[in-house]
Amino acid sequence: MAIKGYYVKALRDYGFLGVIMGFFFGWLLTFPMLGPSLMALAASRGVDSTNIGVIFIAFHAFGLVIYGIWGPHCRTQFVYRMNYMHVTGKVADAVDNIIIDNIMMKLSCLLCFGLTLAFISTHHNAWLWLASMLGLASSPFVITVASTIARAVPLDERGRVLSFAMVIANIIFYIHTAFGPFLRPSLVAPASAGWLLIPLVILHFNLRPSCVREWRYSGAYGEERGHGVRDFPLHLAILIVSFYVIAGFAYQVIFPTLASVHNLDRYYNALPYIFVSILGGQISDSVGRRPLAYAGFINLGVATAIFPLMKGASGYFITQTLIQGAYACIDLFIWVTLADIAPRDRASWYYGIGLGLNVLAIFIGMFLIRLFLHMPQMDLEETCLAASIIMFLGVLGLAGLKETLQGQPSIGKKVQFPITNEGDDNSCAMMSSVSALSSSRAPKGLENVVDQYILALLGSEYNLTPRELEITGLLLQGLSNNAIEKKLLISKGTLKTHLRHIFQKIGVANRKELLLRFTHFLISDLGPNNR
Repeated sequence: MAIKGYYVKALRDYGFLGVIMGFFFGWLLTFPMLGPSLMALAASRGVDSTNIGVIFIAFHAFGLVIYGIWGPHCRTQFVYRMNYMHVTGKVADAVDNIIIDNIMMKLSCLLCFGLTLAFISTHHNAWLWLASMLGLASSPFVITVASTIARAVPLDERGRVLSFAMVIANIIFYIHTAFGPFLRPSLVAPASAGWLLIPLVILHFNLRPSCVREWRYSGAYGEERGHGVRDFPLHLAILIVSFYVIAGFAYQVIFPTLASVHNLDRYYNALPYIFVSILGGQISDSVGRRPLAYAGFINLGVATAIFPLMKGASGYFITQTLIQGAYACIDLFIWVTLADIAPRDRASWYYGIGLGLNVLAIFIGMFLIRLFLHMPQMDLEETCLAASIIMFLGVLGLAGLKETLQGQPSIGKKVQFPITNEGDDNSCAMMSSVSALSSSRAPKGLENVVDQYILALLGSEYNLTPRELEITGLLLQGLSNNAIEKKLLISKGTLKTHLRHIFQKIGVANRKELLLRFTHFLISDLGPNNR
């Protein structure tokens, strides 16, 4: 009951984002990523599904990186040039970008749906081409929904929303694993593709512009600039690569061996992942992110060490439980940490690099383990030792990462708002302040809100320079352009340039929208009782 109540709060406002992500990933797990439906269909045609899955993984990794870095940038430029090509410097409104995101996710779902069904009607010689197209077509959806969650969901609720998506995806995977063998081979692909229809319906009815205020989209829609690979945290990259190389090892060696034990994998596989994901979402948001990583590496290390020694049904249950629990912990840790460390105007970029490394590392792990197992001087025990050494590198990467949940000052700290009546709550007080801010004079007491602490948070969220942050504070205090020019001793043209950059980064068009966005920022990110 405690876990249920803890999840209700996060899922009430953001649950539908977890739903569309979960059903899409359910399709990924059941079909293109060496899922049971793909293997069943390939077996009915006498084809080895491994090469098809490997091709999908390679192109999916490539698509994640490419779309993560350049996709949102091209999208924003398209909206900017189509709607605001005049000298005022007015940037695209957030609603326009949400519509573009909606269209991209719909197109991605439709393409994946059609390509999945094409596996039935085409000759197996064309399946490698279909797998490569699936890898590219699925990337925009993954990047878009992940970056949306990173920008929209508050810091201390992301773990629950993402774990909710992971639970849905693995419940779908469990259904196909346990009951898929009862379907005819010609029906397994349509059964997997059918899950994509649910995100399509939800996207059609829940991501309309009129819903933006309801689900409190707090993203920063400015121009997403490409940055060098050096900007991505090296420690996190090492952790991702090392852990998911071991995942490729598990796909090629551990799982096939365990699956030979009386078909127990059909009814037990994914169950540990589901239960650990539920618990991990609560731990992530209430205790911290790092305990998940610790638990993941401990479980995987123990499983790798004892795997060659375990036999029979008991070995299957112990090893499968440890590995599934490790995957659940590390997967959730990576997804949440990427959302925590990414600036809001570069969430897509961070997810593109992070998830691209994730998928590419699985591909490398599958390739390396094939190479090792074909070397006459390498046996299974030595391969496990090599995996343990790689895992140690991941532990070193984890040691260089800071706790992203507890490192944020917004967790567990309240901000005092100017309240005129004793019975008003913070939300009402802030909304009344915004109404007053629409006039030429700022309300008395706003300076108590716009302090250096909150401005530092605002600057961090929207990647503002020190000068832009200073000007933003003066704008929020209600100073006119002339007053700001005199106070900072800058020219009119310089101020206009700074204003254009500020509005572009925050994703607003004028002072009024800036004040509304600032109010929303306070309520959604700094007021834990007002979500």
